[in-house]
Amino acid sequence: AMLAAMAYTVARVLVTNQEISFLKVLSTGLCISFYASYPTLITHLLAFTKCNTYDGGANSVVWHKLWVDMSIDCGSGAYKIRKNVATVFAYLFGVVLPVAYLVLYPLLRRRGMADLFVFTTGGYKESRWFWPVLVLAREGLVVVPTVYASSWGDRRLQHYIPMWTFQVAFVLQILAEPLESEVANRMETLTLGCTTVVLNLSVLYWVNDTPEGAGTALAVVLSALCYACCGVLVYNMLPLRWRTELK
Repeated sequence: AMLAAMAYTVARVLVTNQEISFLKVLSTGLCISFYASYPTLITHLLAFTKCNTYDGGANSVVWHKLWVDMSIDCGSGAYKIRKNVATVFAYLFGVVLPVAYLVLYPLLRRRGMADLFVFTTGGYKESRWFWPVLVLAREGLVVVPTVYASSWGDRRLQHYIPMWTFQVAFVLQILAEPLESEVANRMETLTLGCTTVVLNLSVLYWVNDTPEGAGTALAVVLSALCYACCGVLVYNMLPLRWRTELK
């Protein structure tokens, strides 16, 4: 339904070449829904494509069960059809739509209809209109390892890939400063920086032979860091007058 509505919105605008208010509302609502549900959509679609194999032991019975629901037999014809459907939609949401945005936005902007994507591009510099696609790519690189890391031979990749992703995102944010507001750039940099530090420190959980109580101490440090970051973010969101009074 979301895909059909998006396609209708863009097609109607391209055909009529007119700014239609209800299409703006529809486009904004779809962008909000898509952004809010993107990680969940990709996670569930990918989860439906992953199966695990279980050996029955002495009787040599082998089961192929869906990772998220062991009541579903991955060898059945019905499952294979559903898997193909899930794969198609995973590519649509994960690849086709972001690429379509990269193609359509410049076209609509030349026609003076860029405000159809106001929720997506709002707050970004004009030269950084493509940045939301990088944000979606970052979310995708965080989501994919949560589903497939266990089948890659090293479960630590479930942690490492998001950690590397946020490190790159942190550096790009500092170099590009894609947001128009200096405060927004500072808050985004702080958020990515805190996330990067937390993920890097969390690597210590994979260390073997740690002293007793080290895990608890690390959890306390990470929690304190997260609360401190949240406190700084809340402080920056306060009106300037309030921040002056607090000082």
